[in-house]
Amino acid sequence: MIHTAASRPIGAAGLSIRLRRSVAFAIALSSTASRAASALSFSETNAPPGAGERVKAKPSSGGLERAVVVGGGIAGLASAAALQNIAGVPDVLILERSSPESFSRREGVGAGAQLGPNGLRALRAIGGEGLVRRVVDSGSILRGGAVVGLPGADGPLLRPDTTAEDSGLPQVFVRWSALRGALRDVLDPEVVNARCDAGSDLCGYEVATDGSLNLLSESGDVVASTPPDSAAKSLIVGADGAASRCRYWIQTGRPNIPADELDEVNTFDLIDTGRMNIKAVVPKSLGDAFEEGHTYSFFAPDGGVACFAGPAGEGHTGPYRWPTRRTGRPARRYPEPWRTSTTGPTWGRSSAPSWPSSRAWARTT
Repeated sequence: MIHTAASRPIGAAGLSIRLRRSVAFAIALSSTASRAASALSFSETNAPPGAGERVKAKPSSGGLERAVVVGGGIAGLASAAALQNIAGVPDVLILERSSPESFSRREGVGAGAQLGPNGLRALRAIGGEGLVRRVVDSGSILRGGAVVGLPGADGPLLRPDTTAEDSGLPQVFVRWSALRGALRDVLDPEVVNARCDAGSDLCGYEVATDGSLNLLSESGDVVASTPPDSAAKSLIVGADGAASRCRYWIQTGRPNIPADELDEVNTFDLIDTGRMNIKAVVPKSLGDAFEEGHTYSFFAPDGGVACFAGPAGEGHTGPYRWPTRRTGRPARRYPEPWRTSTTGPTWGRSSAPSWPSSRAWARTT
């Protein structure tokens, strides 16, 4: 959800945001990929058409002319895609703290992301059916979960995943870098510009005397600026992770972080849940002892540590033996509704081909 701690909603071509109006511009927070689009008011008719090709931005009915997205991770890129394809903002700047080499890498960055039906619908809304297909093809459809190390158990406790049967859409586990690459490729370079090695020391913002909106570093330098007289038509989206500095601006209502609070801002308003989660995605296919399409988990007896490892695309943390028919030819593991429909993309609609039950899947293998 694109959200803040305050006040009244506005609309921009289907983009619904709750804003803090302490200054003459809008500032919002976005924390995850699925949240980045879950606040969008859209229907199948105003989602990007076709197979997810880049869509030229249309004039924004909400009056937004410029958006600055702080953070180029999953949330930031998803927000930029929504601003481009749904809100029609013509000028979007992403401030990303990593280097250009790291930002452009296709593998080896981050762990994994698990997307449920709502996450897939959000991807369709901001990038079309082609984006959904690419993400699913890059990851693994989850068939169940396995808990290991339970007292008295002879082996893992297996639990089937019935999400596809219940909702018509599966759960997908995909490598973080693959998801970010898919989102990055949706962006139109004529609309969205990413500036790397920037934004790591943001400290505040100001509306200058000429009506421009400036984002400031700890030393007071201008990191990014909008054109003159554009502050009232500009938006800042905070997508800078758990150690968000934008969150401080919104939660406190202060436009700048005091120098004596800089050391504490990275943990501002964070809550310790008392458990450390360790999630692994490694470029290795596991042996036959591991069930295909299952996420494996281990929980410490005191609940303080939880470890997870799951399939995240071919060759990454899982066995990948494609089912074969008696003819010896590879069989499709799952149907692909976007390719079987004669009326266009159908995922998530009542007319869509349903995903197979676990029993049907067993029969196909």
